[in-house]
Amino acid sequence: MQIRTVPDAALVPRLEAQARENPAAYRRKVALWAVCGDVILTTMQALPWIVPAFIGVLLQPIPLFIWAFIPFCLLVIWFVRPNVRMPGRPVAESDWPALYQFVRELQQQVGMRGKISIALDDELNASAFESRGLLGILGTKRVLTLGIPLLASLTREQLQAVIAHEFGHFSRRHGRLGHWLYRARRGWILYAEQITTHDSAFDRSAAHFADWFVPHFSNLSFVTSRQFEYEADADAAGATSSATLAEALVQLHIAARIWQGPLPKAKRAWIAESRQTPEDFLQRWQAVCRAVPADTRAEMLQDALAEQSDLMDTHPCLRERLAAIGESARDAGAAAPCAGESLLGPDWSKMAQEFNTAWRERNSADWAFEHFRLKHVVQPLLEMPAALEDRSQPRETLLWRAAMLQEEAPDRVGAALREWQSRFPEDGRPFYLEGCMRLNTEPEAALGLFKQARKLSPALIPLTMQLSSVATSLLGQHKEAEAQLHAAQTQQTKQAEDCQSVLQASLGSGTLDVHCLDAMAMPVLENTLHEMPAVVSAWAGCKTVKFRNHLKPGETITANILMVIVVIDPEVESINADKVTARVLRYVSSCCPPGIEVYSRQYFCTEMDASDVVEKLSARPGYQLFQRANRGAGKPAN
Repeated sequence: MQIRTVPDAALVPRLEAQARENPAAYRRKVALWAVCGDVILTTMQALPWIVPAFIGVLLQPIPLFIWAFIPFCLLVIWFVRPNVRMPGRPVAESDWPALYQFVRELQQQVGMRGKISIALDDELNASAFESRGLLGILGTKRVLTLGIPLLASLTREQLQAVIAHEFGHFSRRHGRLGHWLYRARRGWILYAEQITTHDSAFDRSAAHFADWFVPHFSNLSFVTSRQFEYEADADAAGATSSATLAEALVQLHIAARIWQGPLPKAKRAWIAESRQTPEDFLQRWQAVCRAVPADTRAEMLQDALAEQSDLMDTHPCLRERLAAIGESARDAGAAAPCAGESLLGPDWSKMAQEFNTAWRERNSADWAFEHFRLKHVVQPLLEMPAALEDRSQPRETLLWRAAMLQEEAPDRVGAALREWQSRFPEDGRPFYLEGCMRLNTEPEAALGLFKQARKLSPALIPLTMQLSSVATSLLGQHKEAEAQLHAAQTQQTKQAEDCQSVLQASLGSGTLDVHCLDAMAMPVLENTLHEMPAVVSAWAGCKTVKFRNHLKPGETITANILMVIVVIDPEVESINADKVTARVLRYVSSCCPPGIEVYSRQYFCTEMDASDVVEKLSARPGYQLFQRANRGAGKPAN
């Protein structure tokens, strides 16, 4: 069951007025809602375990059972509570003493007591995390998470202001109330999402309570969470200075825009140069920041100041945060030296190296895929003037080419799509591709194109509904966007259940058709999968499937489905088979014509089933995507 979570745009301003009028009373009200929601949720989750045990104690009231009942209840309560994962990688003081010393000095400066641990992550951000101890009630653990790119992007003084902001969350006990807010809201959402029409009346009743509770509580807690940000800003301005905090906020907003704009453009050039991920990504990030011209930074700042506060983010917009501390926007330029260099000295290179090594390991396969896609597909197509006008090519080939060239040659693709819309009026895929191209710049036009696409090609319903939710959100209609996303997820989930059973039966009977991947995509997949040591072999086959349209009962949808079979070596160090399969699935999906749904099936090469499946697929040509040399597709390595 899907739950509405977006705050009400009409109600939030009224609640904000109430909070300003009597902050303490409003916060008590939110805390009461949070605690009650938490208690009710814990009760609903624990009762199915506790009631049978209680009946057993009544039927057999021996001392051992009676004394064991209370610890059992506490264990169940602990078990059903959500596991809040701490962000980042914890680091010891012995590894980074200068960083801990810097944080402790600032802690003393702001007068905040208590032990704080430090964690590092790879985000351009910082966060304050406060977790509860036993049963989510006793004990407290505070963790300050700092992104290494953040240390590379701010000056020492700007970093002080950012950390002081996070300390404001700690000192005002935001984390304690935040724990209850998270538990009450996120816990009910997760609980309701697991409930289906086949579950018990007890569970369905709880899900209906969640459908009432979560939207109301989201409105109340959103206002409180936004208040937290203003209060933390005020504390940071008092601990450092309002001018320093303003500088830090401006620098963060500009850095975020560089991360989303100039950095991807630079990465594209690096990817084209080499299939190897760079060994100095963090230093390249700093170089990109410092290379952005002053007039471009000024434009980025004006864009940031023009943004409005959003109901999807509890942080106020930059303009409102600056107004609250009485400062104007001023760009101090790229950080030189950066906070990492100032704080750690020679150890900064060690931290940067650790970041670069971890970043390479995480991104090597994606980097290789993009490199080979540019080399074997994009560049050859760009060198073929008539690549999108060749009427001798199948329609699927032309559409796939258009999808590959959307970013590189939007003018050529747009002209081709408009021609295809007249040539193939019964096909919704040209409308879908044009909608993708216009999504970020013309979301309203994209909505109309997605609607036309799914009308002509019902197989595009899940995909176009998801993208329609993005377009609707860009237009500021968040509730409608959430409803569209839920509808897309419902159709996608049901469709996957229908398709997986058909595909599995076809795989077992050997009736899968040869895959529909373009010949230009094959070297991309082969070279990319070679960069993934855990993949022994990969295979693919197609099937035309009819399944129900769950958004319009009684209707059926016919679609071409692609099944990818991945054979994995479980002996590869640090393997996560599900992540490997998901990555292969993503790469293959990128090489498919629009409108093809791709599903996967994974086997370990040590399984007998893997040998049987591979033997069936090997009997006919055209199924194999990749085979690692000197390895049997269904046999472990010697």
